[in-house]
Amino acid sequence: MRVKGFFLVFSLMMSLSLSAKAENAVYSPSWTAPQCVTGIGPCNVTADLIQSRDTCTNFAEPNQPNTLSTSPCTEQGNCTFHSANSEVIDTVIIRDPNGGAIQIGDTVQVETWFFVQDATRDEIDIFYANNANSPSWTLIRNETGGWGRTGSFKRIYSFKLTGTAGNQAVRVQISRQGTSGACLSNIARSDRDDVVFAVLGNADTDGDGLSNAWEGLYSCMNPTSNDAALDYDNDGLTNLQERNFATNPCDPDTDDGGESDGGETAKGLDPRDAIDDFGENAVYSSTYTCPICDAGVSPCVVPESLIISRDSQTGTVEPHQPNTLNTSACADGTQGDYLDDESTDKFVVTNLSGGQFLPGDTVMVEAWVWCWYPSTINSMYVYQSDGVASPVTWNYKGTASCTTVGFRRLQTTFTLGPTTG
Repeated sequence: MRVKGFFLVFSLMMSLSLSAKAENAVYSPSWTAPQCVTGIGPCNVTADLIQSRDTCTNFAEPNQPNTLSTSPCTEQGNCTFHSANSEVIDTVIIRDPNGGAIQIGDTVQVETWFFVQDATRDEIDIFYANNANSPSWTLIRNETGGWGRTGSFKRIYSFKLTGTAGNQAVRVQISRQGTSGACLSNIARSDRDDVVFAVLGNADTDGDGLSNAWEGLYSCMNPTSNDAALDYDNDGLTNLQERNFATNPCDPDTDDGGESDGGETAKGLDPRDAIDDFGENAVYSSTYTCPICDAGVSPCVVPESLIISRDSQTGTVEPHQPNTLNTSACADGTQGDYLDDESTDKFVVTNLSGGQFLPGDTVMVEAWVWCWYPSTINSMYVYQSDGVASPVTWNYKGTASCTTVGFRRLQTTFTLGPTTG
């Protein structure tokens, strides 16, 4: 069985009391590859841009082959997505672990998810070019064999940014018995995907630890004045902290969600994601044996750290498995690999009226899931109970189905029952 159930306890209250960000890459027709243009990290190359390879059966690669127009490299099909002959790159992220901006001289990380078919012979290569207009690829890392299994893997590799500010590039490649060449188009079982990303200069005229290039992105900043310790937008974060959190130093609410950047970071929330403003992060309850939000405040956010993966999936084991209510326990399916087979990795309940959860309110349930197959074969079914005491009565509330393979956000809405607690 490849099924995952998840439960959440959250409280209903009786009454109410009361613009540069991280960047998702987009496909660039001129570069013929994904591109991030702001120089603010992380630069996220999502599965809907590059996942799969060429014309794999069941799921063809979007915008194939996703290699630079200045360094093209073709791929071969003859594969079944995440199955036979299916070595593929799924996602890529480029980030500066020390802060939001990506600058010359920084040591950055490239994180990639990929699918290994041959646990002994498959290899992953990371190449870097400090000039995307005329790329000269440097091998950053090669890892060969020793995978121990077939399935999805994540790797994070580090390298230093060199050259000058402007458009630079990374190429991530998986192959079988390759030679670590930057273009192995003659190797049938190989996939490579490029990303072009903007790199800011590191000149710092005022010596405050904030580069001229980063300060130049924001109208309130002055690259000739030592203002790292100031808080121009009065959101509780210094300008240096704004740089490190990748928030806007001129906007007290970068994500426009209604809560200040400083207020969110103090709670451990994401100041670049409006969905969690004024909300509550769930915690695991050993009493209920599942996540709980007990403040009654919307949204209730169940983060990856609590429910990621499913049971003991190869690659990543679900914490506190199975995360189902102790008075209505239900075991997960045990088959499959993480980021190859179905799993639920994040979960949010939001009151569409805002504020606290009240009886009769309409709420939206959003789940970030891994879809194995793009049809009703993979669907999210939502059930709700007005209480948690045994016997629990579950009421069916809605369904949302996968439309494509990979990470997807599914959502449905329903009306809360008449009781509180």
